Amino acid sequence: MQRFKDTSSINLNLFTDSEGIDDDVTRGSLSAPFIENGKGLTADFGYNTRIIGKWQADFNVHAQKKDRLSFTERTRRVKTGIRYFPADNLRFYLSLSHQRTGNWFIWRSDNRYATYQSKNTTIKLNTRWYPDDRQELQLKLEMVAFTNQDGKEWTADTLGYLNSLGTSASSINSGRLSFQIRYKYEIAPLSNIYLVYTRGGNNYFDDESGTSRIYRETWRDPQSNRLVLKARIKF
Repeated sequence: MQRFKDTSSINLNLFTDSEGIDDDVTRGSLSAPFIENGKGLTADFGYNTRIIGKWQADFNVHAQKKDRLSFTERTRRVKTGIRYFPADNLRFYLSLSHQRTGNWFIWRSDNRYATYQSKNTTIKLNTRWYPDDRQELQLKLEMVAFTNQDGKEWTADTLGYLNSLGTSASSINSGRLSFQIRYKYEIAPLSNIYLVYTRGGNNYFDDESGTSRIYRETWRDPQSNRLVLKARIKF
């Protein structure tokens, strides 16, 4: 990463993968213990703007290509975020990212794999406020809409080459929520009281569900919804 005097920064990373075998994705399969892969390439570019008043923005582009020999897995992601710090003791950060993967490749069961046309949209919000030296209020939110459709099934032979089964794989459409509000009060050095509210979980959807519906229903129907009071005391 290159940082500049005006508080902006820029980074560019390029990685290459050589030809070889992958024995992690097979998860110990005895019938096909590894899969042959061709060359791969990953590129990542990021830019943080200079601080303008109480604002700063960031931008990131990511691209990856994996040669599975029978097909090519391609991923593209765009992310943007904005920081706002109205005071020294108060900060906000909001980001949005969208990722598309053609032929997203995953393990399904012993020597059974699937590829999907995959989309992933993620919203993140992070806020910290320090009213005084003893108190801290933190809010974190992450919402993910994950759709994987047009699935195809594959199997591997003993030489590690993937072969199409000519059958469709069931879609995977899900929403994930992670939301937390945490209040901390220091009653003494290294002794704190915490009040924490959490809401989250995973829900699954049909192929007709769009991103907004996945977000909305995952928020309305969380798997976890609780309020906890706890203390850490140093004697």
